[in-house]
Parts: sequence; C-alpha cells; structure tokens
Amino acid sequence: MSLNSSFWFKKRPAGQAELEGAIEFIPQPALVLDAAQRVMAANNLACQLLNSSRTELNGKLLSEFFLLPDDVEPSPPSETDPKVYLCEFTLPGQTCQDVNLRLAWLSAGADFMIASFELVTPRRARDDTPEPHALFWQGLYLLANAAEQATIDLCLRTALEGARTLLPCQNATLYLCKTSDLNTSGTETPTIPLANRSATRWGDDEILPATVAPQDLVMLRTIRVWDSNKRPPTNLHRAARDAGLSYLAVAPLGLPQKLTGLIALGDKDNEPPVEVLRMIQLIAGLLSHILEEQERRVQVNRTIDSQALQLRVDDVALAAVQDGVFVLSPALRIRHINQAIETIFGYKNREVENQPIDQILIGSELVHPALNLAQTGAPTYHLNNIKLLRRYGEKFQALVRVQPILQLGEVESILVIVRDLSEQAAYEAHARQLAQNAELGEVMAAFSHEVRNPINNISSGLQLMERMMPETGPMKDTVHNMLLDVDRVAELMKSMLSVTRTTDIKPRPIELGKMVHSLVERLKPSIAREDISCQCNIEPDIPMINGDTRALEQVFNNLIRNAIQAMKGRPQSQLIVRVQSQKAAKDRIFLEVTIADNGPGIPKENQDKIFQPFFTTRPDGNGLGLPLAKRIITAHKGSITVTSFPGGTVFKVIIPAYDRSRQTGPLPSLDETFTSLA
Repeated sequence: MSLNSSFWFKKRPAGQAELEGAIEFIPQPALVLDAAQRVMAANNLACQLLNSSRTELNGKLLSEFFLLPDDVEPSPPSETDPKVYLCEFTLPGQTCQDVNLRLAWLSAGADFMIASFELVTPRRARDDTPEPHALFWQGLYLLANAAEQATIDLCLRTALEGARTLLPCQNATLYLCKTSDLNTSGTETPTIPLANRSATRWGDDEILPATVAPQDLVMLRTIRVWDSNKRPPTNLHRAARDAGLSYLAVAPLGLPQKLTGLIALGDKDNEPPVEVLRMIQLIAGLLSHILEEQERRVQVNRTIDSQALQLRVDDVALAAVQDGVFVLSPALRIRHINQAIETIFGYKNREVENQPIDQILIGSELVHPALNLAQTGAPTYHLNNIKLLRRYGEKFQALVRVQPILQLGEVESILVIVRDLSEQAAYEAHARQLAQNAELGEVMAAFSHEVRNPINNISSGLQLMERMMPETGPMKDTVHNMLLDVDRVAELMKSMLSVTRTTDIKPRPIELGKMVHSLVERLKPSIAREDISCQCNIEPDIPMINGDTRALEQVFNNLIRNAIQAMKGRPQSQLIVRVQSQKAAKDRIFLEVTIADNGPGIPKENQDKIFQPFFTTRPDGNGLGLPLAKRIITAHKGSITVTSFPGGTVFKVIIPAYDRSRQTGPLPSLDETFTSLA
C-alpha cells in the first residue's frame, strides 16, 4: 500500500479496525495521525518499538515520543509529498536515540497523515548482553573504585560485583580471616568465616557454606578451578557440584605474606572462560590490595583518632596547670603558649606565635644558655629565683625549667616552663610578717605583764600625792600632769597589744553590703555636721563573705572617720562609699569596698608609712588605727590598699566571697607531668 493511495479513505469514513488493518501493510513502524498529530492507529512494529499497546497509544500526541524539529507543519500542506525529519526518540528508562521520521498527508486537504520512522542506529534487543571486552573494563572499573568506598561493607560489595562482572559469573562469595576470631587458648581458629553475609555474597546464599573447613585450607593456598567433568577436591567444590554449578574458581588472598581470605566465583549456565586462571589471578591480586588498603586506612584512622584524643588531653592539661608553658621549635621560635603564660606575661597566643623566644622571655641572662643547651638535647631543670619582665616592664620572680622533646634522637620541640613566684613570695612575706607579729605579740604580752604593775603603782602613788597636796600647792599641777602621762602610757600599751596580739576572728556568712550601708547610716549625723555630701552605692545581689562583723565594722568605721576628719572644714566635701563584686582569675569572686574622699590627700612620702604602727600626722592620733585595720583584713584573707593624690584619697578593701562549693586549693603543677620527658 502506497502512502499516497488515499482513495479508500475518501469513499467512506474509516473505522478503527479498518485503520489498524490497513496500516499493517506498511513495512516500517507506522502511525496514523489526525490533523492535531494525535495517534489514531498503530501497526505492530510501532507498538513494539514504542513498548506500548494500541490502546495505550491511541489519543497520544506525536511529541510525547519524538522531540520534533520546529519546521514540522501543524496543518495539512497543499501538496502530498512526504517530508523526512531527523528527530530524537526517547522512552522512559532508555537512552536517547536518533530516528528518521517520515510524514505524509493522504491527500491535499485530508484529515489524516501517515508517520513512519526508523532508527538511525540499530537498537539493541533487551536480551542482548554486553560484549566481553565491555564487561572486562566495567569489572576493572568497579574493582578500582572499591577501595574508595566510605565503609568496609560497601568496599567488599563493590569488589565482589567487580569480580563477578570481570569473570563473568553468576555467583561470588568472599571469605575473610578475622584477627579477633580466637579460641579460648589464644590461638587463631583454623576456619575462615564469612566476614559479612550481606556484604560478601553475590548470588544464591545456599550454594556455598559459611565457613571453610580446616582440612581444605592447605589445598586452597593455590588457585583451583573445578568444572563438572572433574572430581571435586574440597568441601567448597563438593558444595558447588551439589548445587549444580558448571565450574567453581577459588583463589587465596593475601599470599605470599599471609592468608587473609578466599574468593570463590562460579556459574551454573556457562563454562569457565578460556583465560579463567589469569582472570581469577588478577581478581585475587586486586582484592588483596583492596583489603590491605582498607586495613591500612582503618589503622591510620585509629592512629588519627588516638592522636586527636591525646592533643585534646594535652590542651586541657596545659590550660589547667598553674605553670606557664612555652612550646618552642628547635630554632627557638614560639609555637604555642598556654593560658597561664598569657596571664603571667600579658601576651596572647596569636601575638607571640612564631616569634623568637628572646623577645618575650626577657630579664635574665641565665635563660639563653639553658635554651642553647636544650638545642643540643640537654635539659635544665632549675633556674631558681631569677627576675623576668612582664609585657609592660614589671619585674617578677620566677622559676624556669627548659626541657627538650626528642624524636629519634633529634630535638623536635623545646618546652620552657615558667612558674611565677611573685605570689608565692608575697605569701612567704606575709607568713614572715605573721610570724614576726606573733613573736612581737608574745614579747609585748610579756612586756605588758611586767610593766602594767609598775605603771599601776606609779599611777596609784601619783593619785595619793595629788589628794594629799593642798589645792594651791606649787607641785599639784606637776603631779596632775604626770598622772595624765601615766594614763596615756597605759592606753598606748593597751592599743599596742591589740595590734600585736593575734586577731580573734569569729567568721560567719555576712552580707557585707548591708553591713556597710548600716554603718554609713549610723555615721550620717557626723557627716552632716561637717557639711559633707555622701553617696553610698551598694551593688544589688552581691554574694556574701565569711567574716567577723564586729572586726569589719571597726575597720570601715575607722576608714570613714578618717575620711571625715581629712575633709573637715573644706568646702564642697564629698564622701563616696561603694560595694561591688569583682571576678578575678580562675573564676574567683571578690567583694571590693571603696571609700573615697576629696580631702587634701596623703603626701607621697607618707603613703608607704600609713600602715606602720605609731605613724600619724594628726596631733591627737596614736597611729594604730590603719595597722589594726590591715591586720583584720589580712586575717580575712583580703587586702587593703590606698591611692592618694592632691585633692583626693581612695582606700580599697578586697575580701573573697563566701562559696562553700568552690575549690580553693592550688592548681596542679607540671613538675610531675613532664618528668617522664627528661
């Protein structure tokens, strides 16, 4: 039937069965389309190519199967000559192919057209299999990519798929030795278990056993290929014969160093390839390399994890110790410093990184010979009581150790350990002062005991003489003055004993802010009488302290009265009292009490003497108030300082906050930590 033979369609309307019967005479895949390019009928060849039945094709647009060019006419042309177009043909799940599409109207002005088409390149049938060389390269590709998989299961499954594709075969099984498979005596189990059934089998799980019998291991240390015409040499081959395999190839993995596993490949329908020995040898070699790489990767990851953990431990240890640590390169450049060094010297790690150590560790000539000695691998354990400089020039006493870190006999790093002894020196000085005060207190107590009775006797005698003398006697005034001096000496002895005697502190949790505020309220009449403006600022929600209320009231009463006395008679006098909390190093909390006045100030030459006993600039003072205040604050583990200048004086009292749960003991030292590095 010619494409231009349209007279039959013009005689009467064509039915569906008639269209389908007529189009079967066309030798190519063909469709009958209406003017809108919808399918009206299809022959069997078109149904096969389009993978659809006639019912499924009817009513579909031509563009649903073919990527049509832009010049396809949507309306019937005036002539009936067929037109040929090169189109792309695509079905779901298949690759895109080129086709020659031939369109022809049955006649001028007709309502139907015929579309026939043929593939430019022949389409492979579904039953066709890839050529052997294509399978070979595909198998090599899978084996090459197996070692790059994220997990061992994916690695083994990819390797098995590659081996099965490379041979090719239907069944593949991988057996692996496990180092953890030990019996109770500690020796290796003589069987090779299946490593992971879901990851190391391909094909029927019931064909081969899960383990290899011990007696088969000796025979399977060489490649063995069995087919159905031979006697099976091992239990594995007998299992293959019972399962109906036509052949089974088994090769050892890991040899000649050690046996790490077996690979078994077999097929039911096909005979072994001619080059099966070479192919199984190639597969075994690649699998051995893949397993070795996986094992190496596991060991490397374990080493990395272990080293990462060690680094985290080292970082925490360096941050926790109270000793400062410089980590230097063999060229004496700073690699890292810990938090204690930042606190001691005032530098940040980012500021000193890769800087020469002699630009940071300044102040003693003894350090540089020790560093040079460390470059040769010799440590220096003690550079004691040397003077170093902080960032802004302040000197402090330190203990320095220099410890080289050796790797294969070569210096890999150098540790410089610095202990700040300034705080320790302050503690020692404070301890000496306490010891001296205790000793002085004992002497003064004994002296007071010995002197008190003579003073009382002299006072009693003078009182008797004063009563016996006439009122107008020439010596009465002299005796009265002597009696006043004796009373003054007795009062001085009493005050001096209060300074030298060990302070009797009865600590309990108290609210320091509330106590200071109450004290200021009691002194407000005296403050108002001197026309002094007073500001009392108490920070809310400050923590409590552990102290003696009576002793602390004595301290702050003395400081406030001294401030009032200093501003007496001065215009626009102002007193400021402030209580606030301060956060110091190691998360310790302190309370700071500030008492400031705008009096004349304390001369610079007297500022270092005001806490010494009996030093005073007031005619009616005895010079014991501030020494007694310092003694009380010291007993509370606090400090008292003064800052004065012309036009003002500021006293600051710092007392640690009360926290029962806080660890107040010393932080760990590096002495024991680095002893093993020597």
